[in-house]
Amino acid sequence: MWFQALLESKPKNIVLLVAAVGSKVAGFLLGYLNKKESYVEALAVHPQYRGLGLGSSLLRAFENKAKKAGAEKVELSVKSGNTSALGFYLKQKYSIKGVVLLLSLDLSKVKFSQNTEFKVKLIDSSKASKLRARIKAKPSVWWSLITEEADSQIYSRIKNEKILAVYKKRRFKGLMEFEPDTITVIDYLALPYQCPKEALSALLEGLKICSHKWRIKSIVIPVDSTKEAFISTLINVGFKVTGVEYRLIKRLK
Repeated sequence: MWFQALLESKPKNIVLLVAAVGSKVAGFLLGYLNKKESYVEALAVHPQYRGLGLGSSLLRAFENKAKKAGAEKVELSVKSGNTSALGFYLKQKYSIKGVVLLLSLDLSKVKFSQNTEFKVKLIDSSKASKLRARIKAKPSVWWSLITEEADSQIYSRIKNEKILAVYKKRRFKGLMEFEPDTITVIDYLALPYQCPKEALSALLEGLKICSHKWRIKSIVIPVDSTKEAFISTLINVGFKVTGVEYRLIKRLK
C-alpha cells in the first residue's frame, strides 16, 4: 500500500532506481534526496542475481545523483542482525555513526495516568502538515528529518494511515503517525521539550482507546540512542528495547 501510494504521489525528492537483467527486474533502490543530505530507504537484489555487482551499481548511481543534487552525505539504517548487509555497506566505505533503539510496548498491559489538561484528536494529513511546521520539538528518529516532507505526500494517499495530535489547553504539543497493524510501527513521533511524558501518555492513551477498533496489540517506536530524555520517557512508561539498528554514513567528496 505504501509503495503504491509512493508511485501515485511521485514526490520530487524521492528516487527509485531499478536494475534489470535482460527483461527481468533484478533489484531496486529507493532513496530520498535533500539539499545537504540523502537517505537510502531500501536496497534489494533478487537472490538469483546476487554476486553480479548490481547492489554496488545501484548504490553508486544513487550516490552520484545525491552528489549532483548538492547532498554532502548519504545515510542509511541496517538492522543489527543483518550482518551481510552491514558488511556490504562497510565495504562500500560507509561507517557506523550511531544506533537506533527499537522500543516496544504491549498496550494491553499498561495503564496510563489520565491528565485532563491534555486532549488527543484524530486529524487528517493536511492538518498534520500544518502542525509539523509549528511543533517545537524534533522527531524521535534521525531519518524523519530527511523523509518527512516526501512522506507527508505519500501518507495523504494511504487511507488507513492514522494521525493523532495532542493538545494542552488548545495548544498543539505533539504528533504521532502510524498505519494500524497487530504490531504497529510508529512512522512519525514528535514530542515537546516541556512535559514530554505527559504528552506521550496522552497520545498512548488515545491510541489504546482505539486499539480494539484498529486491532493493535503492541507498538514499536524507533528512537535515536542519543535522545536520552526521549528514551527515559518511553522506558518510564513501560517500553522495552526489542531491537537495534545501526546508523551508517558516507560523506560525498
